[in-house]
Amino acid sequence: MTADFGLDREARAEGVRRIRAYFERERGEELGELAAGFILDFIAEEVAPLFYNAALGDAQALVARAADALDADLEALRRSPPRAVRQPPREPED
Repeated sequence: MTADFGLDREARAEGVRRIRAYFERERGEELGELAAGFILDFIAEEVAPLFYNAALGDAQALVARAADALDADLEALRRSPPRAVRQPPREPED
């Protein structure tokens, strides 16, 4: 089963090329394009969601920190109403 996962043709080909190169370099195995494509699909289906979810957690933490900083900045802009000026008592009119 070939899945898209948002990769265009060039990106998918690059992923397959990198998998083939890894197997050649690290294991001394020549991997065919079809096999490398299946490995890419497996990684995309089974492993990539772990990284994706971790990245979302990082993004959520970043947004929360930014919101806290913005909240603190906005709180620092608050102004107190002016103090009431006490008027001297009025003299009774005749």
